[in-house]
Amino acid sequence: TRLFQLCRQMYGMGPAERIRTLRIARAKELLQRQDMTVAEVGAACGYSDVSYFIAVFVKDVGVPPGRWRRERGRG
Repeated sequence: TRLFQLCRQMYGMGPAERIRTLRIARAKELLQRQDMTVAEVGAACGYSDVSYFIAVFVKDVGVPPGRWRRERGRG
């Protein structure tokens, strides 16, 4: 309970949401590399299931990771 309260005070969100936000931010960084597949990016960010990674990415960003990459001229 205390961890949740502290996280809310510091970041305005719970611990799970904060971790997901950090993972997606890292995924965006890695997607800019042309040498990594979407599956590799997901795995590097802690998602063992690429379908789940894509679903979480779409929920947070609004587009699939492959499209996000293409729209930035990186794929």
